[in-house]
Amino acid sequence: MTSLKASSVGLYQFTEAGNPAVFMRSDIRSCWDARCDAARYGTARVALKDYLVIYEQAEDGAWGSHSPDVEGVFALGQTREEVETRMAGALAAHLEHLRESDRPIPDPHTHAGRVAA
Repeated sequence: MTSLKASSVGLYQFTEAGNPAVFMRSDIRSCWDARCDAARYGTARVALKDYLVIYEQAEDGAWGSHSPDVEGVFALGQTREEVETRMAGALAAHLEHLRESDRPIPDPHTHAGRVAA
């Protein structure tokens, strides 16, 4: 079982062994930056998985997001930044629920690309 702890820089997830892993930063920095901080300061002991997230802007300007790799997880927001934060929290909460229920954690398997046409 894992626990969550808030700090001045973001939210941290603690594994059964008590080792923290950054999974969301309050300043909305990228996963790469969070991983660099984790490596530099020795705060991460578990591997993070990269899930593809699709962000779509509606005609009214609001944003939505979902991950094709994790069924049933989505987020909505008025700005891209807001939906990014909400999606990070939704993914973290869903994956935590799966862990606590002893259900399998989905592996990322979707990739995205662009084609000029």
